[in-house]
Amino acid sequence: NALYPCIGTALLIYVGQNTPSTVATRMLEVRPLVWIGLISYSLYLVHWPLNAFAHYLSFQKLDPLMTGAMLVASLALAAFSWKFVEQPFRQKRAFTSPGPIFAFSALAIVVLCAGGAAGALGNGFPQRFPDYVQRRISVGDWRNGICFNEGTSRIESWNMEDCTRTSGFPTTVFLWGDSFAAHYVSGLGANINRLQANIVEYTYASCAPILYYYPYDRLDCVRFNRKALDVILEADIKTVILSGRWSDYEVRGFDGLQQTIATLRALGLRVFVIGQSPQFPTDVRK
Repeated sequence: NALYPCIGTALLIYVGQNTPSTVATRMLEVRPLVWIGLISYSLYLVHWPLNAFAHYLSFQKLDPLMTGAMLVASLALAAFSWKFVEQPFRQKRAFTSPGPIFAFSALAIVVLCAGGAAGALGNGFPQRFPDYVQRRISVGDWRNGICFNEGTSRIESWNMEDCTRTSGFPTTVFLWGDSFAAHYVSGLGANINRLQANIVEYTYASCAPILYYYPYDRLDCVRFNRKALDVILEADIKTVILSGRWSDYEVRGFDGLQQTIATLRALGLRVFVIGQSPQFPTDVRK
């Protein structure tokens, strides 16, 4: 809370004006504290990006060593900024000619571009994550925008090749549903050799795998589900897994689910329905 240091600072200034020889005044006249006061604005500016990047790179609570290193780096950068940026601007020198302005601007652009390029070429520096975090990230790889659709423009661009996790098995399983279905993809893919089947992901956010289901907020869901039948027939798929957040469709869709299962079975398909995965009523992180 910034209120307390602001009140404390105001009280120190007030007391110092009326009683110049206080203990607090003598303490604040110590050279190191005076120096920190001089660079305080620069220190305020530079410590935020350092703090943000330190947490971003470590992805964990900072240990005392990292905190100390960040403090030293903040003081060093603040001193540099105060000497070579803040002071020249205050005294209206060095930066008044085009040359230094261009040089410092070019340097800043180069540094920013180099940082962005390093992040892109390093694939976001995945080594900064612990192993368990990297495994968790891979679990959430639903191939958004390719196999898991959230917008209307990507339905027609879905294709079998991009959305098939395969090891060359003769059997193919078609996973059809909403985001609750999509979150099974990584688990099915990890067990693909045990299943002895290729896995095809065909998922759309908030779109139940129910033929003739008409959600008012997902009008393209109807088109998406009708295309599912075409894909199944064209690819000669024999096994279909239906999965969804069934509690959202209980009132409107269960009769339609039974009709969908009947339609698929009439085409000679084996149909499996996965029940809804558990949900916590509150945010577990809180």
